[in-house]
Amino acid sequence: MKHSHIMGIITLTLILGMSIIPTVDAKEKKHHIVTKISQNKAKKHYTKKAPQLVGLASWYGYESGPRTANGDKFDPRKMTAAHRTLPFGTNIKVTNLRNHKSVIVIINDRGPMIKSRLIDLSARAAKSIGITGVGLVSITIV
Repeated sequence: MKHSHIMGIITLTLILGMSIIPTVDAKEKKHHIVTKISQNKAKKHYTKKAPQLVGLASWYGYESGPRTANGDKFDPRKMTAAHRTLPFGTNIKVTNLRNHKSVIVIINDRGPMIKSRLIDLSARAAKSIGITGVGLVSITIV
């Protein structure tokens, strides 16, 4: 193929690829990309020395009572979190990348249910690192 044909194919591929990306601001796009990569790595990372994962964190539950996936009674005052793949009982350090505050939480539930998020924190854990809605965090197994 000629150079101009190759460049045309590359350009067309880029244009088509960009047209299927949902319209969100550049900052949000970056978060989604990082989160997808992090979720793929999360499935393997507890078998070796754990890397630092980066993604979106949210918090859940004001009310005590319902059972978590491991059978514990949910308590928003405890330092707990939900993750899709980490084993129950895993201690992780969660750092808010906006203010660099950290907290150690224990995985006792499955989630988050929103695919773009990496972890759901209890209300107390989220508040202690300054997350009031959704925040960009790093997590590391300790």
